Amino acid sequence: MGWFSDGLYTLNRNKGSWQKRKFGLGGELGNWIRAIVYDRYQNFVWIGRFKYLTKLDVEKQKYSDHDLTINGEIKSNNIKSIKLDGDSLFGLELKQVYISMKEKRY
Repeated sequence: MGWFSDGLYTLNRNKGSWQKRKFGLGGELGNWIRAIVYDRYQNFVWIGRFKYLTKLDVEKQKYSDHDLTINGEIKSNNIKSIKLDGDSLFGLELKQVYISMKEKRY
């Protein structure tokens, strides 16, 4: 798995080739990946983008995007780093975003 400013690249080991994933939400800035964390307990990959947080369900190979904008502040939807802590996920730009996996099923 690798990333650049134009999307996510994943290696298909069976085919021996790279596949490029462009994200639809967020326009050009939405394809700037800033952080990736693998959650081994849920088998998810969390992808922090310049706009939006994306979850990849590894088993199903299904992506879901999450808009974390708080009170219209677009910087609250900009994820620079991701930290998993048990059943919680933390993302950070200027303000800390906290998601409890118990409160909201992602």
